Amino acid sequence: MMAGKFIFGFLLGGAIGGAYGLLTTPATGKENQQHVKDYIDGTTYHVQDVTEKVKDLQSAIQTLTTEGKALANSFTKDMQQTVNNFTYEAEPRIQRIQEHADVLSRDVEQAAENISKTVPSSSSNS
Repeated sequence: MMAGKFIFGFLLGGAIGGAYGLLTTPATGKENQQHVKDYIDGTTYHVQDVTEKVKDLQSAIQTLTTEGKALANSFTKDMQQTVNNFTYEAEPRIQRIQEHADVLSRDVEQAAENISKTVPSSSSNS
């Protein structure tokens, strides 16, 4: 859409510039015809060149988008595999830590019971 406006403006500017040149030049009719022909040929070449460049840009953007999506998918799969591997490797360690925490908790509870059994209560002293 933007390229169409650009091309239209380019052609309109070319036509206005050409008309101005014809009106202000002291050249003969044949010379003016040749200048107009050369100018139109040059303008046509430039419009075609811009059109090709816009198509090339669109193609490059499409390729970049496709490659970006493929790279994102690959990265996501790699990260998921890394997380799975880490979880698999860490799970036994986490389980051992939990077992040690359970043993420690039982030992603390048992020590607290032993201490409460050996310390006379304050109500029996009264």
